[in-house]
Amino acid sequence: MDADRCEACAQVPSPPHFSSCLACRLTKKVNRLSLELHETSELIRSKEHDLVLSAEIGKTLLTSNEQLQAQLNAALEEESGRVEAAEEENRSLRQELEEVKRASVARCRA
Repeated sequence: MDADRCEACAQVPSPPHFSSCLACRLTKKVNRLSLELHETSELIRSKEHDLVLSAEIGKTLLTSNEQLQAQLNAALEEESGRVEAAEEENRSLRQELEEVKRASVARCRA
């Protein structure tokens, strides 16, 4: 085929030819759609890759969160034990103080 001929219809194109030739219009449309399809496919591949990365990051964050929650629960349980021990020691010291006060009052009266 000559370089001067239309690829779609093999006619020698004149300026209005491309707008009136159905084969030319369809060829342009097919070429444009092929390019759009390729670009869309690339975009989908990129989005799929991003989705996989997001899922991996999400899984890592979930695992990390579960570990941190377990550490927090252990720390809260340990602190709760310390608070209970401190409260028990406080009660014991108050009882001792009351006993010392009673003994002191008894000695003063005697």
